[in-house]
Order: sequence, then structure tokens, then C-alpha cells
Amino acid sequence: MEDVADIDAELVRSGNKVTINVFDPKNAKPVATKGYSGAVLIENGTAKETITFVASGDNSLQGEAKTAIAPGATKTLTIKTAEGEAGQAKYKKLQSVRRRWFGGACDTEAKGMLE
Repeated sequence: MEDVADIDAELVRSGNKVTINVFDPKNAKPVATKGYSGAVLIENGTAKETITFVASGDNSLQGEAKTAIAPGATKTLTIKTAEGEAGQAKYKKLQSVRRRWFGGACDTEAKGMLE
């Protein structure tokens, strides 16, 4: 999970699908993504693909790659909130993730994710 554009953005990859789950950085509660826009650039060696996101559910954005996404691919997120805040974050191959649940909120620690 990365702090970008005054929100916490969790990137989840499953097959060719990429999902960005959006949370409030102050209390880890989900944030509605109505009015949000974004894209992710997938880089795997010399191969590059840009995926544009659409709203998916209450607090998520989702897009699908045309080709398989390699586990070690670098993913660069560009996101703009409904309030006009914009930002960028780079996700690299995830080395380890540890999640802890606190009264319904998830605290995620990830190492090796951001440059």
C-alpha cells in the first residue's frame, strides 16, 4: 500500500486484472472512488502496456491487461481523486507482505514495493 494523492492505494494483481483499492491514510477506512481516474504502466523488460482504470465496487478501480503480467513487472500508478488531487507511485516485485487486522481495518506492511 502506497500513499499517493492523499489516499492509500493498494495494488492487487490477479492474472491479467489489476485492482487499486483506495483507503483513507488516517484511519484505513475504504474511500469511495466515484469520480476517480487512473492508469497503470506495466513494464516487464522492454515490454510496456498502459491499463486505464474504471470504477469497480465502492472503493476500487480496475483494469485488465491485454497480455500476461509477469510477477516481477514494475507497475507505475497514476491516479487522480474526485477532489482533483493527483499523484504517482511505483510498485516493484513484492518481496514480503504482512497483514494485521485491527477491528475491521487492515494494516499492510510491504517490503521492496516502492523505489
